[in-house]
Amino acid sequence: MCRASSSSSDGNSHDPEAARASRTTRDTKEVPLIGKAASEKWEDENREDRPAERNGALMTAIQLVNSMIGSGILAFPYVLADMGLVMALVWICVFVSLNYFSNLALLETATRVGQPTGDQSDIIEAAMQSRKWARTVDLCIAIQSFGSLLSYFNVMGALGADLLKPTRDDNVALNTYPGVILIAALVLSPACFYRAYGDIAHISLLSFALIVLTTFSVVGKASTGMNAIPLGPKSALAPFTGMGNFAFAVSNQFALNEAYASMKPTDRPAVRSVVALQASLGGSLLLIMAIAGVAAVGMKTLTSNILESLSPTNTFNKTLKGLTILHLMAYIPNDFIIMRLYACRFFHINPLTIPEHRYVLLTIVLLAIPAVIMAAIPRPDVNGVFELIITLTGDIPIGIGVLLVPLLAFKRTVLDNLNDDPDIKNSEDTRTLFPHLKQYRHLYLFYIFIVIVLLVVAPITVGYTFINDCLTKSCQRYGDA
Repeated sequence: MCRASSSSSDGNSHDPEAARASRTTRDTKEVPLIGKAASEKWEDENREDRPAERNGALMTAIQLVNSMIGSGILAFPYVLADMGLVMALVWICVFVSLNYFSNLALLETATRVGQPTGDQSDIIEAAMQSRKWARTVDLCIAIQSFGSLLSYFNVMGALGADLLKPTRDDNVALNTYPGVILIAALVLSPACFYRAYGDIAHISLLSFALIVLTTFSVVGKASTGMNAIPLGPKSALAPFTGMGNFAFAVSNQFALNEAYASMKPTDRPAVRSVVALQASLGGSLLLIMAIAGVAAVGMKTLTSNILESLSPTNTFNKTLKGLTILHLMAYIPNDFIIMRLYACRFFHINPLTIPEHRYVLLTIVLLAIPAVIMAAIPRPDVNGVFELIITLTGDIPIGIGVLLVPLLAFKRTVLDNLNDDPDIKNSEDTRTLFPHLKQYRHLYLFYIFIVIVLLVVAPITVGYTFINDCLTKSCQRYGDA
């Protein structure tokens, strides 16, 4: 039978038949995008509707920090060179603390609505008492993850084509930019058939180890380069054009509820430490890569992809590019599973319960779309497209779906009820993940302000900068320091 969205290990029990009836009612009454007959074809009632509880606290922390560190880390040297060390430090601190706060807020909200191990769509729907809010989150996260996949295929294609350039035959397309993308998609595709985010923790561990190795290899390269690190921004707009990079790179809130549901019940009490560890570790890696990349390459030759700024003939640099390709091949299943989850949830379909033949076909189609799109981008425009994708998929979808709506749900469910709930009037309430809960009102307002700036100011400055570069130089020069 299907397991209900809140695990019995958290003290909640549900009737499976009632749960299925409830899902059918929501599908037909609240979601006109899919009718009853269609919804029945997309649900196998014999499958579990929540992930297996298999991962420990440390593995969960590693998987969450791995969800931060994708190809966005390769753009951080450029971001630092553009906005300067001081503003980079400010934004790192702001977005790392926002990651910590918003992740705990999501868990707190889930507990208050009675779904501690539920999926984020159902949690937002219960908190906001509207399916429209949940669908907004689903759409934003699906778009953000899709943008991530575009950037990953972009990086693999660019780095792979550079690595294979000496062996290239004009009559063979497999070692060109589009050829590398399509081959990589085929090689990594088996891992994308895992249904649950928590099921690929072992693959996430490999991905994480590879990006750590790559980061500290760039540190080693920096020890020989020793180029100057700029302290201030290159222009008045620079601190805002780079906001999307930080929002993009320090976001994994979309994976939190799935990671928590996949934790062993005995390890869940340590979740606050898990969230703190993954946020601080992810922010540290981003800052290390940013500083080391600028020191290794220098301002004059730096582009939006640090590895493309390195000499293509040096054996050490070729090794770094190879490691990054392997990292992304292990990383893409992570974001693909998240994209598929929220794309399905937008239609109120649970990918864990889709019948096998439909599930296989859906997975093939969803993986093929971003690979084919990026393979079609002209190679000379790759750098500019890469930087634009990173910034815009960071600014808007993350701002709305990953930050704004979950924070509003936390306010409505928790902060607005502080004076009404006798259990949380005491500032030392042991049920909450937030000690001194009332004091978090001010911090909530600060983060809402940051999110508004991310949604309004940052996209305008990014759009202006991109158009200006296209008109005055060329579109591919966008992202060049």
